[in-house]
Amino acid sequence: MSIVDVCIPLIGGIVLSVWPQVFCKKTDTAEERTKKVGMIKKIGYVLLGVAVIYIVAAFAKG
Repeated sequence: MSIVDVCIPLIGGIVLSVWPQVFCKKTDTAEERTKKVGMIKKIGYVLLGVAVIYIVAAFAKG
């Protein structure tokens, strides 16, 4: 497992968790925007979890 395997979900997770509003249309209603931002943040958190699992697997492998 290489560093790229860890960096891809890590970078994606950070971007989705920190700036989720970038991925929403500005024409959406406030309610739709709130739902989408929440969903995008959750996806970002999942990707961060995947990155942590990859890091643990890489250290366990040696």
